[in-house]
Amino acid sequence: MSTSSSGNNEWADAEDSFLNNFCEIEIFPWGRRYLWAEGPDHQKFNFIRLLDREIDQGVFDALVNEQTHYYQRHSKSLYVKVGDSLFPETPEILANFSPAGTLLVSVLVDSLSLSPPEANEAISIKKCKNLSDLELFIAVNASAREWALGHPIYNGMRAGFPPRQGAEYYLLFLNGEPACTTAITYFNEKFNSAGAGTHKKFQRLGLFNYMKHWLAHEIQKDFYVQLNEGEASFTYYSKLPGARIVNTEHGFTISDE
Repeated sequence: MSTSSSGNNEWADAEDSFLNNFCEIEIFPWGRRYLWAEGPDHQKFNFIRLLDREIDQGVFDALVNEQTHYYQRHSKSLYVKVGDSLFPETPEILANFSPAGTLLVSVLVDSLSLSPPEANEAISIKKCKNLSDLELFIAVNASAREWALGHPIYNGMRAGFPPRQGAEYYLLFLNGEPACTTAITYFNEKFNSAGAGTHKKFQRLGLFNYMKHWLAHEIQKDFYVQLNEGEASFTYYSKLPGARIVNTEHGFTISDE
């Protein structure tokens, strides 16, 4: 597991501020449990995050037994997230677990490192102010993810709109058509960027990066992005002047063996 440069848990706190919109968060001595009982069996929203680097095998085994029952009761899988800001090496207690998914890298981007986007009369960006705006946001995001408009995540957005203070949804329009989405959550003097999606019709036009540059200069705060290592977006954001990797995170599930 690679070592992050921060040595702290700032990403976990930033992600909490976003996940709190969707799911139950419980805090225990060993870490945190996240469960969205009404949501899909999605690793991002149904997991435990270990935060105690001194946790021993007996305590962990008891935790697994407790959590397995809890997750099975909601037809979920048991998923454990381990960040290298606390665990430079994969803990031995996970010997019976299997890696799940790809390495996630959390990057803190210096807003001043992003140049303002060039003026483009074909592009406009607005914050969603009502349910009609939100439905446009959902339609674009659903096209990007190939999800149904009635997906539990979207139903959660509808039920929680307007979002709690510090959370906002943005829409980018290209020639008057809704084309790209981003959701942000403020975290102290920074913000967390999530909910990104570009309509199938408008992909590979650079709209996602355009919106990121626009938000950085509109809000004038540094922001977090969480990316898969090796993808083009990770290469782009991690190489920006002033960008800093604050955490890399592995996921594990119980092995079938």
